[in-house]
Parts: sequence; C-alpha cells; structure tokens
Amino acid sequence: MEKAVAMPKGKERNNEFSRLQKKFGLTLNGLRTIANNHRIGSKTPLIGAHEAQEIGKTVWQALEGYIFRKGGKPRFKSWKRGLNGISGTDNRELIWKPEESALYWRKKPYRVKIDDSQQQVALIFDEKTRQAEKRIGMSMTLFEKAGGGLVTVDGIDGLAVKLGVPAGVLKEPVQSFNGKVRADGTAPEAVPPKAHLAAKLDMKGRLYAFYPLTPSITMVYGGLTIDTKARVTAQDGDVICGLYAAGETVNLYYMDYHGGGILSQCLAFGRMAGEGAAKLAGH
Repeated sequence: MEKAVAMPKGKERNNEFSRLQKKFGLTLNGLRTIANNHRIGSKTPLIGAHEAQEIGKTVWQALEGYIFRKGGKPRFKSWKRGLNGISGTDNRELIWKPEESALYWRKKPYRVKIDDSQQQVALIFDEKTRQAEKRIGMSMTLFEKAGGGLVTVDGIDGLAVKLGVPAGVLKEPVQSFNGKVRADGTAPEAVPPKAHLAAKLDMKGRLYAFYPLTPSITMVYGGLTIDTKARVTAQDGDVICGLYAAGETVNLYYMDYHGGGILSQCLAFGRMAGEGAAKLAGH
C-alpha cells in the first residue's frame, strides 16, 4: 500500500490500488464484512452487526484518507484506552423497560433512577457565549415574552442564590467540567462526554440562566437508511423491495438539530415514497 500511495497519480497508480483492494478486501463493504466476521468469531455479546458495520466504515474512512493523501497512516485506539461512545445501535438492541426502571442494551440491564417529582433545570451560559451565539438573544426575547424566567447575575455564587440551590452544588460540577475542557473544544472525560463545542463557563463574570425549564424529548436521531427514491436499503446496501420510508424514521439527520429541514424532508421523500408504492401496486 505504501508503494502505491507514493506512486505518481495516473492510470498505473489507480490500477495498483484496484488490485490491492480486490486482493485484501480493502473496500467499504469488504472491511464491513471483515469487522462482522471478527464479531462473529469473538462471540462477544457487546458488539452487534450494526456496530460492526460502523467499525468497518471507520476503518475505510481512515484508509481512504491515507490512499488519497488526505491523512497519515491509519491508527486506532487500543481497547485498553477504553471507548467514549458507540454508534450503530437501533431499537432492537436498546430497549427501555419502564416496569423495571431499566434500560437494556444487548440484553444487559442498566438501572435508571427516576424521580417522580416534576424536575426543573436551568440552562446556564456566560457573556462570551451570549455574544457569540445570535440565536441566544432571540431565545432570551421569546422566553421573556412567554413568561419564562431569565436570571442575570455576576458570578457562580450569585447565580446559586438566584436559583435557590447551595453554592457548592452548582460550583463543584461547573469547576469539574471546566477542568476537563480541552483546547480543541472537546471534553471526552466529562459526564456526559462532549466531542465538540465544549467551552468553559466563566464563573466570575456575567452569567445568565433560563429557569425554570422542564427537560423533554423533541425528536430522535438515526433510523432507516433509504436511497434517493425513498426505498429502504438493507445493511449491505441492497434495496428492500416494497418497503419505503420518510420523515423522522429515516436516517438523514444524525449530527445536527433538525429544525425546519425535517419538514421539507418529510414532504419530498413522503411524496416519492407514495408514488413508488403506488406504482409498485399497479396504480
């Protein structure tokens, strides 16, 4: 592979890459197959077919970057360093059982403590964040018009007084989080870990808080994979005949907030799905 990467661009280099990819299975589907075979061979209950697919995809992306000289040699974390997260799961592998107050993942229960009382939270940000994010100013105006509470105060201790909580209860977790924020904007050791947009909170300066707020779920991410005709595809990329999907059940948004984009996605793919199903039925 190193010799092929060092070759000048052209037909000869492309042919060499094709030969190596075919010989060693260095394609997206090939690497996904290898990862899945390792999963089966290891007999581990903690990695399913979906996770294996994601592992193969990650390996392919690293290899592709090396082949096209967009990155160095692929290197991957040792299992001894632990994992910060996992992707590829679906609702067949992640099951909530309210009667047990437990979240099951790979048939292993994780107990969840639920407070039946109405919980309220505060969304806290500092002056730097307020000036950097224009949307916050709009939210502040709308929140006040809706009768919500907007707390403004100097320093973390003053904010604790305004929110009616002990100073240490608020200060200690903020200090802990600030200490885990890295210069690159990540905080992998924080709870929960942040892969991007992590910023320290100025504990001495001007602070703001939307309070009280009640946490809730507005949407979910991930879902079925479809092609450009709204046809659902299997894990190997093949179209599943007669099965269409659109809207929030479709895996189009998974890295950012949906916003109004989900509506146009529903309309566009919903229309294509309806037309496709009708045509398939002979109408």
